[in-house]
Amino acid sequence: MTDTYGQAKALARARRTELLDAMRRSPDQWTTGRVTAFYRANGWGCNRNVARQDLRFLTERGQLREHGPENDRAYSPILTDGWQAPTSSGRKHRR
Repeated sequence: MTDTYGQAKALARARRTELLDAMRRSPDQWTTGRVTAFYRANGWGCNRNVARQDLRFLTERGQLREHGPENDRAYSPILTDGWQAPTSSGRKHRR
């Protein structure tokens, strides 16, 4: 018997981790549409609702900052715990 709830949680965690890593590499503002396109381009096949849920989840946990009005919201990563934007070589590094 498989634990589908546990598998779903693990997939969501992996998807959000991949999104947050991408947002840290490109720390400009991300919209729901951009996240949806990112998910589809990386094989997640998620819809806008999943993108919204993930953005809300990461914001509530202090990983993202919201910008703009509720009907035109964008998000950017909060670069803490030693994270910095990528160097000119494209590699992340710690302070």
